[in-house]
Amino acid sequence: MTAATLISARSCLTLLSGLATGTAILTLRGAVAVEDLRPGDRVITRDHGAQPLRALEAVAARLAPIRIAAGGLGRNRPDRDLLMGPGTRLHLRDWRARAFCGTPRALLEVHHLIDGEFVTEERPRGLTLYTLTFDRPQIVYADGVEVGV
Repeated sequence: MTAATLISARSCLTLLSGLATGTAILTLRGAVAVEDLRPGDRVITRDHGAQPLRALEAVAARLAPIRIAAGGLGRNRPDRDLLMGPGTRLHLRDWRARAFCGTPRALLEVHHLIDGEFVTEERPRGLTLYTLTFDRPQIVYADGVEVGV
C-alpha cells in the first residue's frame, strides 16, 4: 500500500453525517425525536413548507461526534445541546457564511465550525446517526438549527 492510498481515520470520519438519537425535528405534529420519524411524516422545511419524508436511514458507527452547545450558534440555536456526525451540513445565514464561504448563505459541514468552546469534537464512541431523505434536498429544523439533508 502506498502513502497515496492511505486515508487517515479522521478524514474518513468527516464523511459521516447524520443526526444523533434524540434530536428533535420540526414536523406538522410538532417536534419529534429523529428516531421516531416514519416515511410519510410531514417535516417542516425552510424553503418548501411541509414535505413528506421519503426515507429514514439509521447507521450505527464509531466516530468522534460534534457537539454544538445550547445557544452556541446564536440565541436558542440550538435550543439544547445538539450532537451530530462531523459531515452534517448546517445552513448558515450569518457572519460564519461570509467568513467561510464569502456568501450571505452557505451549507457548511459542522466539523469546520469546531472552536473548542461552543462547537466541540467529542471522543470517539459508538453512536447511531439518522439521515432523512426527501424528494429533493431540503433544509430542516433540528433542535432549532437549520440542517441540510
